[in-house]
Parts: sequence; C-alpha cells; structure tokens
Amino acid sequence: MATRLLLDTNRCVDVCRGDATAVANVARAEAVFVPFVVLGPEQSDSADARSRLDRLLL
Repeated sequence: MATRLLLDTNRCVDVCRGDATAVANVARAEAVFVPFVVLGPEQSDSADARSRLDRLLL
C-alpha cells in the first residue's frame, strides 16, 4: 500500500533536525506534501533556513 504524507510544521521541523523516525517515514513515503504556509518561514535569505529547506525537499 502506497503511503502519502502531508507534513505539518512540527513534522517538518523533526525532519530538518534529523529525527530518525520522521526521516524514515518520509523516506518510505511514495509522496510527501508540504503546505506552502509551512514552507513560508523557511524561505528567508538566511543560510541556515535555506539549508533546512534543502534538507526537507531533497
């Protein structure tokens, strides 16, 4: 059965921090959806925010 995930802010933070369970769940999912309002704060110009966003989207 294919797993599709919709990540809220808390789960995105978990993935960006490298939480093993969250990362494993995202890695196993066939599709991962992130609402634009969750990504908004991560789209600042700071290098740290860009790094977290890159980790989340890759």
